[in-house]
Amino acid sequence: EITGRVTDAAGRVPPGNLNVVMRGVLPSGENGTVWSGTVAKDGTFRIPNVGSGRNVLWAWTDDPEAGLALTILRDVLPGTTGLEIRLALGGVITGRLVNDRGEPVAQGGWMYAYDADGLVNSAGFDAGSGFTTHPLPRDRSYDITLVTNDGWSGTVRDVAPGTRDLVVPGRLLPRLRGVVLLPDGRPVGAGIDVEAIARGLGVRHRVGAATTTQTGADGRFVFPPLGDFEFDVSAGDQTLGWATTRAPGPVRAGADVTIRLAAGVSFTARLRDADGAPVRRRHIWVVPLAGGLVGWSVQTGPDGRCALSGLPPGPARVVVEGLDGDVELARVELPARDVELVLPGR
Repeated sequence: EITGRVTDAAGRVPPGNLNVVMRGVLPSGENGTVWSGTVAKDGTFRIPNVGSGRNVLWAWTDDPEAGLALTILRDVLPGTTGLEIRLALGGVITGRLVNDRGEPVAQGGWMYAYDADGLVNSAGFDAGSGFTTHPLPRDRSYDITLVTNDGWSGTVRDVAPGTRDLVVPGRLLPRLRGVVLLPDGRPVGAGIDVEAIARGLGVRHRVGAATTTQTGADGRFVFPPLGDFEFDVSAGDQTLGWATTRAPGPVRAGADVTIRLAAGVSFTARLRDADGAPVRRRHIWVVPLAGGLVGWSVQTGPDGRCALSGLPPGPARVVVEGLDGDVELARVELPARDVELVLPGR
């Protein structure tokens, strides 16, 4: 579990309802399990049954008049106790998305506020009233991207907290589309999953920032409207033996990409401790070095062995989830068989 206390900069309990939420980060960079903490009236909190590996913690008050910044702590380890979280004064960012005539767009959508570490705040916005972020820490600036459900989008970079009535110039973005081919160059046919994920946000299944679609009979695909981001696009079907394969990129809305599938390959390994004994029931991740939110996990058996199939060929990291964070055990060239892995002693 994780325990601690939330206060303001002066050590007082902030007004309003306090919220503490923790999200696991998988070795692939994907979002993991989310845990909500119970916060007492004195600001103390407890988050039970937190999983192993890296975790990101959010703390905030829902009192808009308090002006206290949403606070994010990264790489919080399971078992951390007495964590002191002090909410500093923050600043909101408000604004609206406009067309090329300077008029507010006719439809609402989603606002994303992010920095070099990833997504900080996201929320829906209304075409009439525009958007308002949560109070954000003032020690850095943020990129703001707005996306409507029908494909209008725009970005303003390096926006300081406290900025009011920000005008975000938008345009109706063309669709991101492409074709998936077999290794011999023929279209793959219908029903292959294709995914687009905004680079650097670390999210999946968000309006305008991450979505999936499928190929048609001619192997072509068209994504729903996407926002003003750079995207990693990938396709594959492990059940049919096709590894998840990324398009050259990143790409932006309007691009027409080609993904040539590769046959999946296998990985087998045995995990032992420093004394040579098999380590069972530990999650092993194989993560391609090409990056993106792609990775596969398997649990070791009673003899410490594990196996994965349908992986993309090429270099990859082998990572084990641990209470002290993720530990890279090896780097391999896939396919790789009978890899001997040793879990470091604590």
